[in-house]
Amino acid sequence: MYNDYYTECEPSTCFVAANDADEAVGYIISAPDYRRYRIRFLPYLPRIWRCSRSAARNWLFHQVEGRFARAYPAHLHIDVFPEYQRLGLGHQLMDALLAALRAKGVRGVMLGCGKSNGKGNAFYKKYGFTCLGEARGTVLWGMRP
Repeated sequence: MYNDYYTECEPSTCFVAANDADEAVGYIISAPDYRRYRIRFLPYLPRIWRCSRSAARNWLFHQVEGRFARAYPAHLHIDVFPEYQRLGLGHQLMDALLAALRAKGVRGVMLGCGKSNGKGNAFYKKYGFTCLGEARGTVLWGMRP
């Protein structure tokens, strides 16, 4: 339910990693333009709110991201199943997304990661993201594609 917006409205910046059995084991999704996302996402909020209060609160965090939207107009979400982490899939997904964002002329991309998510924050730092700050227990990362 949280991914619906991205797959329906931003399919050119959605990528899936699959295993040898062609089962999804990870994904990366993005909205290249924060202002357009903010307007177009509103109809999805009631659906998300009914399914998950925490996911709806997660959307509210995007309001914090709005402070950085001029410099980093895109945002992303990435997830790789635990048993498929540390195999290079996260880097491959990130590489595919950043190439798509560059092709669209996007100047910057950001994301939020829970402060307690040590592996996630280490991945973003190693990949080359810059810490933009922290808010509500979340570290905000940014990068120029």
